[in-house]
Amino acid sequence: MFNYTNSIIMRNRKVNIRRIDIIGVIADLIRNPFVSGKSFRIRCGMTALAVFLLFSTLSFAQNTGGKIGSLTWELNLSDSTLTIEGNDTMPNYFYHGYPWSVFRDSITTIAIGNDVKNIGTYAFSSYYKLTSVTIGEAVITIGEGAFNACISLTSIIIPNSVISIGGGAFNACESLSSVIIPNSVTTIENGAFCGAGLTSITIPSSIVTIGPNAFVGCEKLDTITCEANSPPILDTALSVINYPFGEISTTIPVYVPCGSIAAYQTAFGWSWFTNIQPIGGDPLPDIPENLTATQQDNIIEVSWESTNALSYEIYRNNVLLATVNTTTYNDSNVTDGVNYCYRINALSDSCVSGLNPEVCELFKEVVGIKEQQAQQASDFIIHPNPTDGRLRITHNSGINPLVEVYDIVGVNVGAYNIRPTENEIVIDISHLSAGLYFLKIDNKTFKVVKQ
Repeated sequence: MFNYTNSIIMRNRKVNIRRIDIIGVIADLIRNPFVSGKSFRIRCGMTALAVFLLFSTLSFAQNTGGKIGSLTWELNLSDSTLTIEGNDTMPNYFYHGYPWSVFRDSITTIAIGNDVKNIGTYAFSSYYKLTSVTIGEAVITIGEGAFNACISLTSIIIPNSVISIGGGAFNACESLSSVIIPNSVTTIENGAFCGAGLTSITIPSSIVTIGPNAFVGCEKLDTITCEANSPPILDTALSVINYPFGEISTTIPVYVPCGSIAAYQTAFGWSWFTNIQPIGGDPLPDIPENLTATQQDNIIEVSWESTNALSYEIYRNNVLLATVNTTTYNDSNVTDGVNYCYRINALSDSCVSGLNPEVCELFKEVVGIKEQQAQQASDFIIHPNPTDGRLRITHNSGINPLVEVYDIVGVNVGAYNIRPTENEIVIDISHLSAGLYFLKIDNKTFKVVKQ
């Protein structure tokens, strides 16, 4: 009796075999009606049981719909489509414990309704003829082994509601050639796509962790796109034999955000790939060359060579100092006796070249600028220079000039008038940041250092 019952529940093919056996028992009893005593009673009992099991099995097999928890399911025999509806979660059973499992060898299409909250563990495991699945937009998790060994499944759309793909969810789906994982998913668990027939995979920016063996054995995989700015953690469960991309060629292109290439090239597991490229094909700018830092008066002039970048990030002592679109920069915010070290990043859209080796310059304050300027234009003398905020301008020009103040990038930050009767004027620039400024007076330019 256990064998009959077990066969009825576990495998539809065995149900058919047992039906034949039961019918054979009945036929045997009909052919041998002349039995008596205990033997007769046993055979009668077996006959009754056989008839009961036969008709109950046939009734069970013909049940093409019903409820599972609060969900309803229905199988359309004409097109082999299984539809599951309801605003609830799907119970978790093991392998073929679901009521529709007796039809798994014939189901080709599955439609999960828009209110169903999850796909249960092993809900459709080993559905060999399954080719198409529609998943409703309320599903949050795809359970462990949900589509395990669905060898005819060629494509699937995972909705944006899904946050977790369970272990072995698409294991051994050898006809599944590509899949796009939505940006809602944060975790891909152990062996989720192990042994699938994937040729490409897109991993969204939301992914934080990829579980052990997640894509192991996907030997047809020829491209990986990972949109995460920070390389997802590749969990190996403390053993490299569980590497998520095991048995995949390390020479295939791996496309990542352009600004993150350097991070992927050094991250555990990702650095094993030798062909990491920017998403979208943006050209990666060359690392700037021939960087120099030279003191000019009371500034440090920084220059470098580069040809294929749109802009440059200037780092001073490992802190971002400025972003410019030229290959020179005058650093005026400097202090006597300090060693300044510079590095440059070249940028092209979102692509970053990576920092070049640093170049350092020890700054020494230059004195006597006042005297140099006085020799250059004896009509105007500016002092003190450097200044902590107040500048005294003396002149004997006999004119009424305008004094204009410009910052290092050429922005006018102040203007002052000198009256003809005055031979001296005091202007206050204490509100300005420390650095190099330029005074323009009567078409003459003077450098001023604000401390």
